[in-house]
Amino acid sequence: MAWAKAVEQAGDLDTEKIVAALEGLELDSLRGPGHFIRKVDHQMNAAAYLGVVAWDAGFPDFALWKDVTCVPGEQIWRSETEVEEVRAGAKREAR
Repeated sequence: MAWAKAVEQAGDLDTEKIVAALEGLELDSLRGPGHFIRKVDHQMNAAAYLGVVAWDAGFPDFALWKDVTCVPGEQIWRSETEVEEVRAGAKREAR
């Protein structure tokens, strides 16, 4: 969904134009509305879900989530400053 929207915005299949369109792209997705892709690291603010996998007799063919907690992406991703610091450290180590 994100790629298709970026291609539409870019008006082209050129890789660099699509990347530029993806940076900051806002979209509604299968995970819900209000998602965006950060320019600094190309991460989407997708939530993480924590819970217990459990079996339920009413659904014998697959396991279900039980006691689920949703943690918004903005609470779990690195800050932009942290991303830049990690990159700077990796560049120093590569030398």
